[in-house]
Amino acid sequence: MPVFLILLIANCIASRYSGYNPVGKFNTINFIIVWPVIEEIVFRGSILPYLNQYLATGQIFEFIFLPVSYPVIISALLFAICHLQYYKLSRQSIRFMVFAFVGGITFGGLADITHSILLTCLLHIEFNFLAVYFAKKSLRNRS
Repeated sequence: MPVFLILLIANCIASRYSGYNPVGKFNTINFIIVWPVIEEIVFRGSILPYLNQYLATGQIFEFIFLPVSYPVIISALLFAICHLQYYKLSRQSIRFMVFAFVGGITFGGLADITHSILLTCLLHIEFNFLAVYFAKKSLRNRS
């Protein structure tokens, strides 16, 4: 649980700088709830266990007290690449991919040690919610 609390705090800090800002209620709800759950099911619930089954799963290094293995890195890389699908390659899309890669490493390590995607789903929803909150707050402060 201490790792989960550290990740909650890290999410609060990182989400301020993510730059994610969906437009419209439908896109915002999908961004905050639907996509995080789907992404966690696909990347940490399906791809990561598959990679763990067929690749060496020994720890390469530790990140925020979480073990990082080759399957975690590969699934995080795929997760980051997936975030490029709606954007042309630009400075902003690279920033989104970096956030997604670091999140993929973090969530992958957490999913690996807990053997569950429940906490990763909650953290992913929290991150996306806070990203939208800070983006909207920043727009209000500019006007």
